[in-house]
Amino acid sequence: MSLNPIQRKRSSNSPISGEENFSTNDYALKRHRNNIAVNKTREKKKLEMSVTSEKMEAMRAENAELERHVEKLKTKLATLKEMMSVYNKNRQNTKTTSQPDKATL
Repeated sequence: MSLNPIQRKRSSNSPISGEENFSTNDYALKRHRNNIAVNKTREKKKLEMSVTSEKMEAMRAENAELERHVEKLKTKLATLKEMMSVYNKNRQNTKTTSQPDKATL
């Protein structure tokens, strides 16, 4: 017959057994210290999460600004390419009109 976890008897090496190595006050003090340590760890984790969240928001804002800058540069590049295309066409037209026709010589 197996006992469920609630009905099990405490083992003899349990800190609150009849022949214990620690007094109840020692156990309470250890629990209190552990609770303080746990709370300190949780607060530290909460602070780290807050700092990480702030960094993430700053990076998102910076990323959005950089994306806007990239779009401006793409627009400027397209404009400059168009200007170069027009310049090259005009230069070719100037070359062909400035060269005398061999048939007329």
